[in-house]
Amino acid sequence: MPTSHSPEAFQAHLERVAGAPLPDFHHFQRAMSWAVIEPRELLFDAGTTDRRFFFIVDGIVSLATSDRPGRDWIRRFVGPGELLSSVPALAHPLPRAAAAFVGLDPDSADFGPSAYMHYSARGITRVRARYVDISTFWALSNRYREWQQLALIASIASTALQERRERELLTLNAEERYRLLVQERPELVSLVPQKDLARYIGVTPVAMSRIVSRVRQGLVAEGPSRAAVSG
Repeated sequence: MPTSHSPEAFQAHLERVAGAPLPDFHHFQRAMSWAVIEPRELLFDAGTTDRRFFFIVDGIVSLATSDRPGRDWIRRFVGPGELLSSVPALAHPLPRAAAAFVGLDPDSADFGPSAYMHYSARGITRVRARYVDISTFWALSNRYREWQQLALIASIASTALQERRERELLTLNAEERYRLLVQERPELVSLVPQKDLARYIGVTPVAMSRIVSRVRQGLVAEGPSRAAVSG
């Protein structure tokens, strides 16, 4: 996201992503609103239906999925300039034939008549975000190829992020995942509380403290570190 939050800068940012001018951008701009949440507040919660398309302007949001009451895992951090939305909400209502084409139950909770969020979005820091209802975006996409291009690029980028996260979880141990985070997103390490980093890396807070200490001292663990988050 550009440092300027003016409508012109925001439009230029999206058009750079799309690779072309976006027709009728003023309709999109008029439909957008601002959301501001404080640290630890929810932008949206799991089990609800939220059809908003967010663009994070300032701050960091964590996306978390619970596997049982009182225990959750952070699947992703979203920062300035990044898109935040729910795939079921964006796809809903998905044509029944399309759901069957990718091996989904057309009436499932993922893409059926009552598609809902499977994760929560919570502010790690104070967050400002622009948002628009997805219906506005799809209306423009149905009219203009350039908006379809933006939707396609956003979808591909989101899928690539998910695949990378899966690969990290399957092929790297906890310390390797943390070292990669330090290397690629050092701003997160400085802003995100260590207990939240533990939930992202997939270890207990105690194990996270040991990993951080080793990394700061330039040490390398002798064996794999796969300490799971304990209840």
